[in-house]
Amino acid sequence: MSSAMAALPMRAAKAPKLTVVDLFAGAGGLSEGFRLAGYSVLGGLDIDPDAVATYRRNFGAAEAVCGNIRHPSIRERVSALAHDADVIAGAPPFSGRSQSLLVEHLL
Repeated sequence: MSSAMAALPMRAAKAPKLTVVDLFAGAGGLSEGFRLAGYSVLGGLDIDPDAVATYRRNFGAAEAVCGNIRHPSIRERVSALAHDADVIAGAPPFSGRSQSLLVEHLL
């Protein structure tokens, strides 16, 4: 590199923001981690209406989908979101919540 070029300040090219869709999102803990890491959250899916209501409050600009991904209409909505995403994330349910649901079903 010539000395004239070395003296010029270099501008860092701003990378486009990466995007994420969160499957089995719950209230959005994993989405929040991605948001804090600089990602744009496109949407989240969960089967629990209470969790999805919380997700909507936490991620107002994202699409919150409530339903079972096995149903064709839900799968189509999530597939459309995922098509535009850089990352498709999914995490197992919080074990404390899962265990309490099991107890509720047994009673």
